[in-house]
Amino acid sequence: MATVSSGEGSSAGERKATGPASVHRRTIRPHRAGFIWDRPPYGRFGLSGIPHGPPEPPSSIAYRPPFTAISHNIGVIDMQTSHTTASAAATTPLARRIVAASWKPVLFAVLMWLSAAAGEIPIPGTPVPITLQTFVVMLAGLMLPWRQAGAAVATYLAAGAVGLPVFAGGTSTLALVGPSAGFLFGFLPGVVVIALLRGKSDTSSFAAAARTAGRYLLAALVGGVVVVYAFGFIIQSALTGAPLAAVALASMGFVVGDAIKAVVASLAAAGLSKLGR
Repeated sequence: MATVSSGEGSSAGERKATGPASVHRRTIRPHRAGFIWDRPPYGRFGLSGIPHGPPEPPSSIAYRPPFTAISHNIGVIDMQTSHTTASAAATTPLARRIVAASWKPVLFAVLMWLSAAAGEIPIPGTPVPITLQTFVVMLAGLMLPWRQAGAAVATYLAAGAVGLPVFAGGTSTLALVGPSAGFLFGFLPGVVVIALLRGKSDTSSFAAAARTAGRYLLAALVGGVVVVYAFGFIIQSALTGAPLAAVALASMGFVVGDAIKAVVASLAAAGLSKLGR
């Protein structure tokens, strides 16, 4: 332990010459916060009543060296920055996946609206006209996974349900409770059936491409004609009160046109899948 005097010599003569204020030597011991003056052996004020230095700070005061505090704060900032960077890095791939998975359904929903806006061909004996919507639904089922194909049709139906004029003749919400409502609602299960039945595309050879087109045609006929017509007949009969057989007979005029659409859609989807290889 280091010792210092009050500036006078350590002999008895020098202590007498300098007075009682310097009689008591003060000791210094190291402390985390610096050096602390020990109390003299006769109390803090000694014999003369003059304090011998600053009082010792309470032992309950915790001391942290400034460089340690700075290092701790820098560490906290680094951890927060790393966490923010990791969160941003994780968000970017998620956003890309969302965009990659949503742009195709949105595109086919827009194509369904454009096909309805392109015009319609009335069929005598039925209030439901011929449009190209069924063709786009078949293409969506043949070219998209079933979830994306279903999302495309659901987006299209939701747009009409909220009042956008996306259905045939520029109609919107009323078309979902009109004579063609069954066909519109049938698009959703129909496109899912097409996507599930089409199988994998194989255009490595002419024979393989022909088999792929044949599977596509079968899927389009089952999902785009049988399923859609079943929903259309049942719901139209329920809404109009007409017998189911009469509704089916009146709608037979659509069958030839939709069969032609199925052939064209299957050939187009098979050709596009070959181009995508």
